[in-house]
Amino acid sequence: MEEQLTNQIQILRDQCNEKKSSLQDHVNSIEILREEVIRFQRTIPTCWDLVAGQNNTCVVVRLSRLQYEDSRPLSHVGISQINMMSEKKAELERRMQTLLQEREALNSGLDDATYKIMSLEHQIREQELQDIYSCRPTMGLFIVVFYNWLPNSGSLEYYNWRANLRQCQREVMELHELNSMLGSQVETLSNKVQSNNHSLLQEMECDDMSHTNESYKV
Repeated sequence: MEEQLTNQIQILRDQCNEKKSSLQDHVNSIEILREEVIRFQRTIPTCWDLVAGQNNTCVVVRLSRLQYEDSRPLSHVGISQINMMSEKKAELERRMQTLLQEREALNSGLDDATYKIMSLEHQIREQELQDIYSCRPTMGLFIVVFYNWLPNSGSLEYYNWRANLRQCQREVMELHELNSMLGSQVETLSNKVQSNNHSLLQEMECDDMSHTNESYKV
C-alpha cells in the first residue's frame, strides 16, 4: 500500500515538473508576443505624428509632396498600413489570450496535482501512525501527541524520519516476537517444573507409605 502511494506521488511530481516546464514556455511565448505587440503599436502611424509641432500650411505642403512622390493617394496607403498593423495586433492579442487561457488551465492542473500529492502523503503518514499504534499503543500515542512536531512532508528530514520510523517498527516487531518466544519457553519450563514437582511428591508419598507398611510389619 505504501509503495503504491509512493509511486503515485512520484508520478504526480513528474507530471507537475512537466507542466511547470510547459507553463514556463508559454510564459516566455507571451512575453515575446507582448514585445511584438508593443513594437507594432509604435510603428502604427497616427495623426498626431503628422500634425505635432506643425501648422496647417506645413501639413498641406507635406501631404502634397507625398502625393507627388507616390501615385496612390496618401490616405489609402496610410489606411492600408494601419489596417495591416491592426490585423497583426489583433492576431497577436488572440494568440496571447489563448496562451493565457492555457496557462490558467495548467495552473489549475498544477494545483490539483499538488493537492493530490499532499493528500497521498497525508494518507501515508496516517497509515504509518495506525501501524505504529496497532503494534504498540503506548508508542502510537506518543507519536500522535508529537504529530505537529513532525518534519514537513516532502523534505529530506521527513524521509529520514520515516526511514527511522520503519526501522523502529521492525525492532518493535522483533522484540514482540522475541518476547513471545521467551514467554513460550518460560511456560514450557514452568510446566516441566510443575510436572517434576508432582512426580517428586508422588515418590515421597510412595516412600512414606512403604515406611508405614514396614513399621506395621515390625
